[in-house]
Amino acid sequence: MQIKSCFWGNISSAVLIAIFLIVALSANETFGAPMPDNQFGDLVWNDINRNGIQDNSEPGVSGITVTFGQETLGGSFLAVAVATTDANGFYSFFDYSFNASVLHYLQFQLPNSSWAFTIPNAVGSTPDNDSNVNTFVSPLVGMTDRVEVGATEINLSFDAGIYNNVSPVTEPATIMLLGFGLIGLAGFRRKFKK
Repeated sequence: MQIKSCFWGNISSAVLIAIFLIVALSANETFGAPMPDNQFGDLVWNDINRNGIQDNSEPGVSGITVTFGQETLGGSFLAVAVATTDANGFYSFFDYSFNASVLHYLQFQLPNSSWAFTIPNAVGSTPDNDSNVNTFVSPLVGMTDRVEVGATEINLSFDAGIYNNVSPVTEPATIMLLGFGLIGLAGFRRKFKK
């Protein structure tokens, strides 16, 4: 007599594993604490005119190390996660639980001593175009105020403006004066050539 295979015998082991994982994850969401589903971060930009405000013409800076961490009982900074800004200067952290009794911060590492942090929370800026680095751990490391993000919140307002302190800032007035000076010199030279 031939015995027919049961229904379960026809289902591959991969499908059974997938079903098991879905049930296990659902049980964790139901009976355990829900996993956070948040995102926070944003941009490190080159504040060319050093006014503390992100202008449309100012580019992001790639390769900047950003560390999300918390303050320990001893008052030191404990790194929780590290990100690096992408080609356009953006960075993000995802899915972290925030404990209300613990202080969380973001730290930004400058590439070298030829760079500096710009003015924090500049007059005329908004949360979307200001720089949030206002505490300096060392000449190359700056830190934000306390960072708090809800379990399902998306907060992309944590920015850092930096500038190259070796490059001089060329103001429009300087360019105009230089131009008028060159025109004056040209006229003066022509006058004595006659």
